[in-house]
Amino acid sequence: MSVSRVLGLMVVSVWLAAGCSSAKKIDVGGTCILNSDCGGSLVCTSGVCHVACRASTDCPAGQSCMKTSDSAVCVLPAEVTCSATSSCKNSLSCAPDQHCRTACISATNCTTNQVCASNFCADPNDPDLVNGQIPPTASPDAGTFDALSPDLPAVLPADAPPAAPGPEVGVTYDASLDAPAGPDAPAPPLDAAAPDVAESASGTGDGGCPGACTGNTPVCLKGACVTCSPKDTKCASNTPATCSTIGAWVPDSVACTNQTCVNGTCQGACAPGQMQCASSMQPQTCGSTGTWQNATACASGQCVSGTCVASLPSCQTSGAGLSDCGANSESCCTSLQVPGGTYYRTYTYDADGGTGQADPATVSGFRLDKYLVTVGRFRQFVNAWKAGWLPSGGSGIHTHLNGGKGLASAGYPGTYETGWNPILWNSNVVPTDANLSSGNYSISTWTNAAGSQENLPISCVNWYEAYAFCIWDGGFLPSEAEWEYAAAGGSEQREYPWGAADPGSGCQYAVFDNCYPGIAPVGAAMGGIGRWGQLDLAGDVEEWNQDEWNPSGAYANPCTDCAQLTIINYNGRILRGGAWSEDASTLPNRYSDAPTARGAGLSVGGYGLRCARVP
Repeated sequence: MSVSRVLGLMVVSVWLAAGCSSAKKIDVGGTCILNSDCGGSLVCTSGVCHVACRASTDCPAGQSCMKTSDSAVCVLPAEVTCSATSSCKNSLSCAPDQHCRTACISATNCTTNQVCASNFCADPNDPDLVNGQIPPTASPDAGTFDALSPDLPAVLPADAPPAAPGPEVGVTYDASLDAPAGPDAPAPPLDAAAPDVAESASGTGDGGCPGACTGNTPVCLKGACVTCSPKDTKCASNTPATCSTIGAWVPDSVACTNQTCVNGTCQGACAPGQMQCASSMQPQTCGSTGTWQNATACASGQCVSGTCVASLPSCQTSGAGLSDCGANSESCCTSLQVPGGTYYRTYTYDADGGTGQADPATVSGFRLDKYLVTVGRFRQFVNAWKAGWLPSGGSGIHTHLNGGKGLASAGYPGTYETGWNPILWNSNVVPTDANLSSGNYSISTWTNAAGSQENLPISCVNWYEAYAFCIWDGGFLPSEAEWEYAAAGGSEQREYPWGAADPGSGCQYAVFDNCYPGIAPVGAAMGGIGRWGQLDLAGDVEEWNQDEWNPSGAYANPCTDCAQLTIINYNGRILRGGAWSEDASTLPNRYSDAPTARGAGLSVGGYGLRCARVP
């Protein structure tokens, strides 16, 4: 008799259920508490009903689609202008043009077709864009150009003779724009030809400079000694700068992100000072041209965040939940190699193996932690968070993939994971005693002080905290393809992580269906060991994955080292593995929930995690 199992076809989304009501639905702009309060397909965001969107073309005329932490909505006219981020709604930030926008590191943080300009999302036809950037709103008291370094003069020297009439005469320049501060003067483009320019290092050119132009002002321009020749480029720290038509260096509004400024342009795949691990024993540092260079290999221990360490940050001391996991009381940080390969994410299992195969995925080798993250390990992270630690921007990338660029963004060729977004995500990392208990002590494994539950898997963790933990611990959240590849035994296309044996009614293979009085210690179900040695890939607590959930339920194709990273988050992030309170039929299924959710419900069983690492 065959047993059928089709991955990816069943979806369980956990949301608060609103009671039945015959009340009139609220229209756009009306106040609300739940999505069900709003009419039609409207969503409730910041207490107001909004139109849900994927792109600004979905919005009424004159409105823009902006991505919030959990969804994307059409920003209402009354919500556009701001004086500070505190005056913005919908988790948006106040941009330089005093409009509320989504903060971004790259366009993958924005809605469809938008660009990331000056670290804020904008539509390509946005009238506020100037040369692809968002300049500050002009003000009558704009100051002079504030140089980034001593060799960047603010304006022409005071003793310079008057220049010929033109748009630059008598104009002081604002620090961030290289644009006239006067309200009536047009901004000259950086690439505009400078009329009647004569340059000479010795000051004897046609410009008629008095004396030699030397030192910090070596160029003669229109009768004055200035810093640079128009159109020249350079680097000011890690920010490209271009010489303006008045001979002053003007930095770009945005520094190079995960690249290095070389001769005035952003190049390479890393920024100065960045470090990473190319493998479990090979640290790398960023070279002067933005390329990763091998440092001295680790003689022992392992590489964590580009540094050789004796043990992972969460297991640097011994004790319960740190050094006594599993039947052999081994390190709870044990991480095992998973060799790469190709498998099918959709298939039907029977006695002859997988049939009805679809949605292939290719995964490169990686390491996946043997155990779920314990309370004891997570306590070390909470201590670091209390001391002020938060992930740095761009961290948490699969640095061993695609030349250091990380996972490919499924469906968007040439784009990759952007890593941690501190502007949008830092505020969601709040692992307090109250949040980790989530008001439900039958689900929560956290205790305010270390006690008898340190060997239990941490539960009631949201997606942001799970991702932050893995970054702090030297790894990253696994993509759904990676997690599922390990659970299916790769090309073996297993029915369950341990094989084809029915899980039965006990806890031999998995902690599920209340076979244990609550959440069990990690590694308790020894019979459920996966092909590459991982335990609890089914049951105990559900595990956060990197990917966003596709509202259609479909897998992203094609997939080579990919993740679903650019879907607007209507249904949140992926969870896999099932939980202690759920029956056997749920163990293979895909779930999703809002990234701020903690799974603190008896029907859910609590949300936990395990980390993946470079091979």
